[in-house]
Amino acid sequence: MTKILVVDDEAEIRSLLGAILQSHGYEAVTAEDGAAALQQVQRERPDVILLDLSMPRMTGLAALPELKRVDPEVPVIICTAHADLATAVRAMKLGAYDYLTKPFDVDLLALTVGRAVERGQLRSRIDELKRQGPDSSLAERMGGSAAIGQVVQQVARVAESSFTVLVQGETGTGKELVARAIHQQSPRRPAPFVAVDCGAIPETLVESELFGHERGAFTGAAQAKIGLLEAAHGGTLFLDEAGELSA
Repeated sequence: MTKILVVDDEAEIRSLLGAILQSHGYEAVTAEDGAAALQQVQRERPDVILLDLSMPRMTGLAALPELKRVDPEVPVIICTAHADLATAVRAMKLGAYDYLTKPFDVDLLALTVGRAVERGQLRSRIDELKRQGPDSSLAERMGGSAAIGQVVQQVARVAESSFTVLVQGETGTGKELVARAIHQQSPRRPAPFVAVDCGAIPETLVESELFGHERGAFTGAAQAKIGLLEAAHGGTLFLDEAGELSA
């Protein structure tokens, strides 16, 4: 059963959230402050954490980076009053997955927790695929949740196409793995799969990287170089972080 850790210094809130989560099929474990939460994370290994910001001993903001050190992949949902929204934004920058405001909207709570659970499952599958190596079949091995099933179906649907495919997702959710799976299931599989991090290419070198250059084409061009488009000829060119390219 999926396990959710509820961290709040108010016993009534812990009880309420626990009851709501259990009614949606989750197992709820609780902690009264950040220090207790650290112990629970090490002991219980929850799938998602609901973390209140305003607590004694160790605040949610102080506990967040410590929790992420213990389990970097666990999604942490911040719980805050409206007056603490600026602090919630700080928490997001520290790695929180999302935030909820008090008093809780039960439907929004269930939706946010559900999304966090699915993200955690997807990250686990991605880690598994990384361990299995580049020849693993996404369609055969990912399985699991409805969200992952939809990704697998979409991969199979677009693999036969020669059209450009846009893969969207947050950092770390496996866009390159999806791109590799599309390549591996396509008629282009025997040809190269070339991945490039567009955000790491200086603006002045983008054209040269993509299209190549001849020797002496510009200062520092000591020898001819083929571009990434030519390197991927007949195969797949994956432009990671393509939004970083200037128009």
